[in-house]
Amino acid sequence: MLKIGIRSATLFLVAALTACGGSNQRASADNAASEFADELRAPPEGWVEVRPEPNLSLLLREGWTADRAENGSGPIVFSGAGDARVMVWPLFVARGAKMPPPETILTDFAGKAARDMNWTKPEPFGREGVRMFGRSGDTVAQASLVYSKSDAGLAGYWYLTSAQEDQYTALQPDFAILMSGVRLYGPAEGASTAAPVAPKMQYVDWREPNEGAYTAKVPGKWAVRGGIVRPDPMRLLDIMDITSPDGTVYVFSGDPNAAIFKTPTQMEAQLGLVEGMRHGGAILMRYIPAANFLPQYIQNRFGQQCASVSVEKVEDKPEYAAQVNAQLAQSTMPGNYQRADIALAYFRCGADAVGFVQMATYITGTEAQYGTEGFGIWQVSAVSGFIAPEAQAGAATETLMTVLSSRVVNPEWQRSNAQMVSQIQQINRETANQLSAQITQRYAASQSTGASGSSTSSSVSDDLSRRWQNNTLDQTDVIDESTGLSYKVESGSNYYWINQQGTAITGTNAPSQPDTDFQQMTQLP
Repeated sequence: MLKIGIRSATLFLVAALTACGGSNQRASADNAASEFADELRAPPEGWVEVRPEPNLSLLLREGWTADRAENGSGPIVFSGAGDARVMVWPLFVARGAKMPPPETILTDFAGKAARDMNWTKPEPFGREGVRMFGRSGDTVAQASLVYSKSDAGLAGYWYLTSAQEDQYTALQPDFAILMSGVRLYGPAEGASTAAPVAPKMQYVDWREPNEGAYTAKVPGKWAVRGGIVRPDPMRLLDIMDITSPDGTVYVFSGDPNAAIFKTPTQMEAQLGLVEGMRHGGAILMRYIPAANFLPQYIQNRFGQQCASVSVEKVEDKPEYAAQVNAQLAQSTMPGNYQRADIALAYFRCGADAVGFVQMATYITGTEAQYGTEGFGIWQVSAVSGFIAPEAQAGAATETLMTVLSSRVVNPEWQRSNAQMVSQIQQINRETANQLSAQITQRYAASQSTGASGSSTSSSVSDDLSRRWQNNTLDQTDVIDESTGLSYKVESGSNYYWINQQGTAITGTNAPSQPDTDFQQMTQLP
């Protein structure tokens, strides 16, 4: 018999979240996402692998124990808090032996393992499996048999999960990992029944195809698409879509449609700009933490892929966000702020598949100062997950964790990417200086001509109207020298600055950059 318990451990799938960013600016949401993703890749506690028998390995975490009786040939029983229980029992029937129908095998196992349960009739589950559901008072259970046939015979696993009804959904991620973590490498010495060797997922190296940025481990023969994409030179997205050969398991990291949001200000409201509208390259939207954003995100992203989407549970993870925010606080400049929120969600995709998404939202911004309004730029900076048949949720979880934790960045790409960002910034500075000179010359010429000729009388009138409107609304006009675009902003500052993405403007009284990502704008008289 074996009895296994382990010390305090915590599973955190978000530990390997992939950052959707590539700028080297400290205040950039993309770069900050990369910083805290690196911090979380090595959580201090987690699931651990144990080898209680020469032929058996298991995954365990805090609060769970494992027991196996019958001289190593019986079922493996995991026990958790309360009545939570998981049973895993390998099955092998040699070719030519009398083989009862799978439904009969499942009913027989369930009747012996949980005699007090009232079971439903077995029903098909996936391509090669059957399952049924049980209830006894407040306890619910699911029993399933997943099998495959070969020339040697029929091999498979029988599973049972049970818990109090109000706890069952929350425990499903633990159930999946406990079941998929069982590895049998051959029959135990003295065992009366030959146990089949559990098939292990075979992984191969996948090289990011667009820029050669990194390599990662992916399941062999699975279809992999994606790589590094750049919506603009200063923003980087990292996308991976991985699909099993039969098309039933979908694992993803990143989002090719990730948007940038900006928190609305009172000045923008006075100009008629409301939430949902674009201002520059960002969508105006109040900041939404990950736990609140996940339900609508899942509906929007998987609404067409799934016949129906039902979000069953969302888990906020403030304890992990606290670790990230403590790290971010060390690099936050005075007058600025940075914040991350992390959450997980479980959902159903149609009638036969389950889904899991892990997400981090991140906001960076400036506090109200020098008479100007504060604002923030935010985005979904890291997201990943899977959709799979319930019987394959364990394999999907393993694939997701392996893909995210096995990434190795190409140092040459890292250096060239940093160099490219630096070159773009230099070009922006040179262009800004040229445009500044052109704008200054244009307005000087306009004022000179308008004093003596009627050809500019209309422009002079327009300029007077502009000044009167700005004085009435307490506004001023500024020009982004890198693009030539003009903006109306709240007056009261001596200097105005715009970020590289053109999505944020701030004012200061002192001639100092609010952050390295901002460049000075030209203020019209």
